[in-house]
Amino acid sequence: MSAGLSIYPAIDLLDGRCVRLRQGAFDAVTTYSDNPVATAIGFREAGATFLHLVDLSGARAPEARQTSAILDIVAQSGLRVQTGGGLRTVADAAALLDGGADRVVVGSVALESPDIVLELMDRFGQERVTLALDVRVDSDGRATVARHGWQSQTLLTPMEALAPFAGRLLPRLLVTDIGRDGMMTGPNLGLYQALEQELSPTFGHVSLQVSGGVSGLEDLVACRAAGLPSVILGRALYEGRISLEEALKLC
Repeated sequence: MSAGLSIYPAIDLLDGRCVRLRQGAFDAVTTYSDNPVATAIGFREAGATFLHLVDLSGARAPEARQTSAILDIVAQSGLRVQTGGGLRTVADAAALLDGGADRVVVGSVALESPDIVLELMDRFGQERVTLALDVRVDSDGRATVARHGWQSQTLLTPMEALAPFAGRLLPRLLVTDIGRDGMMTGPNLGLYQALEQELSPTFGHVSLQVSGGVSGLEDLVACRAAGLPSVILGRALYEGRISLEEALKLC
């Protein structure tokens, strides 16, 4: 596999703990660590450059955002951190960006208040904003977008959800396949390839971040072969299915 696949180890932060949810369900939680700072430092020592950090408490209830805990991880890890979850205002995002986060990830707010995201892009630069779509794929292969930590389903297709941003540069787009998240059944490569083709006439080249289903090194090989630029690693990493060191060397 040629060089170029970026690896983002993930920390899902719930009440100060490193956890993983199965298909986004808050009643299907596995705790992997009570020390997310140590987990992040371990990723850096393994050779990681990036960290994908999700505030699950904030995604479930915006008043429960863990901003100080996130900024502690940012300060101590030495990693470039992209982070989101429960961001609803410019001030929410600014606290993270001004506090040292490399990028903010915006999902539900992009669906409900795109003007807030456009203001963020204007204030901080488009490179510091990662748009995120969490999608469910039905039996016919049709993807529709969920919001509010996957607790509410819309009928919007990805293209419809992104329509307010037509004419803007989208440096990267994080797409999570909810049905495969935490299931380790392999990423839905067809979903990402179809999205690339659908989005390119409007947005030009969009750097997609793959999230959901990765179970082994062979999935990383398949992502790179499919021309996908970056992958987020979660459960497979925590359960030893993938060695971060080996993944980074391979990519």
